[in-house]
Order: sequence, then structure tokens, then C-alpha cells
Amino acid sequence: MKKKLIIDVDTGVDDAMAIMVALANPDVEILGITCCHGNTPLENVLKNTLRVLKICNRLDVILVATAPLTNLAVTVQLDPSLPKKLKALYIMGGNTESRGNTCPIYISTWEFTCRNSLSWCTE
Repeated sequence: MKKKLIIDVDTGVDDAMAIMVALANPDVEILGITCCHGNTPLENVLKNTLRVLKICNRLDVILVATAPLTNLAVTVQLDPSLPKKLKALYIMGGNTESRGNTCPIYISTWEFTCRNSLSWCTE
């Protein structure tokens, strides 16, 4: 049975390669590709993704413009049963060193937040 994938990208070189690898794998069926601003502005992401699909002769894959991880959050809000329908979720993202951003970004995993409490009070 083929693995069914929905690929979420901000297509730069790394995502272009990931799309090509998935397209070349006979055990994978790509159900859709969602695009978001991230590595480059959304307009470039869309162009880059379409270039990759054109080179691979696969302009039949669905494209949806969204924002980073917001699309997943909104989808789960609209369909709370989605996590139970997924066999796996792979996330390539985040930036622990804040390179390329204008402000520091702090990422805490779910497991970290379960083991540690954060005070939201500003006293």
C-alpha cells in the first residue's frame, strides 16, 4: 500500500528536493501540496513549487496558499478528528537560533511543556 502524503512547503532548495524525492518514490502517493510564506515570500514559494512540479512533469498536484503551521492548526480546529486520521506528522521548521528573523524565537516542545510550568504572570 502506498503512503499517502500531503506535503507542506515554503519551497526553497530543501523543500524542492523533498518534493522531488517524494514524487520519485513509487511507494508514495502525494495527495496535495500546501504552500506557505517562510523560506521566501509566498509568491516565490508558489513559483518555486510550480517549477519543481513542471520539471517533474507533475503539474497535477493541488496547491493551497497558507501560513506557517497555521494551516494545520486551522484544519484541526475545523476537523478535530484529523490527528486520529493521520498515521504520522513530520515537521521541518522552527528556528532555535533566530537566524534570519528580526526577533528571538523560543520553541518549546509539547513534552517540555508537560514537564515544566511557565508563569504567564508579569509581576
